[in-house]
Amino acid sequence: MKNLALNTAIIISMASLLNVNAQCPTATGDEISFGSGSWIGYIYDGANIFDATAYQGSITETEKFDQSFCGSNCNYTTNGCDVNTETFSIRYKMRQNFTCGVYDITIGGDDGVRLSVDGGSTYVINGYVNQPYRTYTQSIFLDGTHDMVLEYYERRGQNRVSFDYTYSGETSFSGVISGDQSFCGNGTHDPSPFTSVQDAGFCGTSFSYQWQSSTNNIDFFDISGATSDTYDPPSDLSQTTYYVRLATDGSTTISSNPITVTVQVPQGDQVSYGSDSWIGYVYDGVNNFTNDYIGYITELEIFNQTFGGNRVSSPTNGCDVYTETFSVQYKMRKTFDAADYTFVVGADDGVRLSIDGGSTYIISDYSDHAYRTNELTIFLDGTYDLVLEYFENGGGNRISFNYSAASTLPVTLVSFDGNFNENQGATKLQWVTATEKDNDYFIVQRSSNGKDYQEIGKVDGSGNSTSLVNYSFVDTDPLGGTNYYRLKQVDFDGQYEYSWIIRIITIAAVNFELYPNPSKGRVRINYYGPKIEKGSLSIYNSNGFLMRTTDLISTIQNKLIDLSTLQKGAYFVEILTGETSIKKRILIVN
Repeated sequence: MKNLALNTAIIISMASLLNVNAQCPTATGDEISFGSGSWIGYIYDGANIFDATAYQGSITETEKFDQSFCGSNCNYTTNGCDVNTETFSIRYKMRQNFTCGVYDITIGGDDGVRLSVDGGSTYVINGYVNQPYRTYTQSIFLDGTHDMVLEYYERRGQNRVSFDYTYSGETSFSGVISGDQSFCGNGTHDPSPFTSVQDAGFCGTSFSYQWQSSTNNIDFFDISGATSDTYDPPSDLSQTTYYVRLATDGSTTISSNPITVTVQVPQGDQVSYGSDSWIGYVYDGVNNFTNDYIGYITELEIFNQTFGGNRVSSPTNGCDVYTETFSVQYKMRKTFDAADYTFVVGADDGVRLSIDGGSTYIISDYSDHAYRTNELTIFLDGTYDLVLEYFENGGGNRISFNYSAASTLPVTLVSFDGNFNENQGATKLQWVTATEKDNDYFIVQRSSNGKDYQEIGKVDGSGNSTSLVNYSFVDTDPLGGTNYYRLKQVDFDGQYEYSWIIRIITIAAVNFELYPNPSKGRVRINYYGPKIEKGSLSIYNSNGFLMRTTDLISTIQNKLIDLSTLQKGAYFVEILTGETSIKKRILIVN
């Protein structure tokens, strides 16, 4: 009897486990029907799960809605079983008849959300990722009855989903094509075919397509025979080329979004030395200084570089390098007065230093390892060709170079580093000394160009010490873009020396979209990036002449600008903020 009871308990326990995400026995709704002019939302237990076995019941929403349910981690009522709002999914369905024209549709979600206008076959707006509440707006051409499907899932924490639209009044739509491509290196390249994300449309008339190309993004020419909704560009592309798809009904011609196929050609001879500064020749691959040359970067004489982080694209003057496996050969020609010099070289991973053009290496730590430094003191007198070779083989990446002549100032600086906190908008600097004698204070200095420095703070020294001392300073108002920092260490008798220089970038990625494009004058800007403290928005004609400019002092998410007074033709909208300038092309068809 004991064994029977035990087996029964095990079976019940297994049944309970198998009942996770089980279908609600009292749930009504066929999971198929569409609401007529309103939404039926079919709810499922679990994030991004739309399996019938997890179906819990249905709810209804009005045509336009903004729903936060009962809050986070609570039980929300359906027409079947309650669903816990920690992890759940909803597939909303609505059949709606639309007057022919262009509609600006906005969906929002915390977390994932996406919209289909063809019953779920394709998705015209896609924000299907884990995220705090975020909205996505897209101009879509609709004509007649459409089966709308809005899919949403919640992955934990707060939850919210919304749907809204407005009729723009436009009766023609240029459509959307994809997608931008990029190639690196000399020779020819074969781009992938362009696809039609959204077809063009004209109310009440038929239309035809014509593809055009340009090498300067201003003068576009017809491509013979390219008259379908998609296009396969030639396989012998050797320079950056721009493409658009025109749609015409015989009286009106409208242009799709432009597609850019970028061909980046690496610059630099891989031989020249920087004069009192570094030229860094960048290669794809580990310990590779012969093949797969990408382009070059420059560094100040004393530097500390992390290339923007792990597994990101870091720019050169030619092609971007992916910071997972790559190599850099830095070269600098430098004249040293006769003295003993201490070199400190650090890296994650391998690094080695030569002062005779690469024939021999005075410092060599050429293996995979976490960031660490190596130090060597050597007597120099005259002009030397310094070569600093570095490779990264996965994970973190960092390289630093510093040197100093023999000095009587008795402060030994072990480290000096910093990082920018995007949430706080501040940069924290940290440094460590190993020994101090008569150390009065440190002056923290900052520069926008690595040459002209200003004092931004002062930190008292420890006077005399023979153990490690940690210091920190917070720059609460860093410059937008690149900040250079150094320390000026001052003794009680007024003697001083400078630390090496570190570089910290505070600007996040900036981009914006224009829609509708082409436009009859009402243009909306969707901006992505940090808050703009000081910037400008400018309009240029196709010849590069400035038509108008406006100061920007805040974010411009969904900003509406009126270009209806401009004549028909191509123009460029430029947003300039800090050190970043981005320009987009727009076609005015009024």
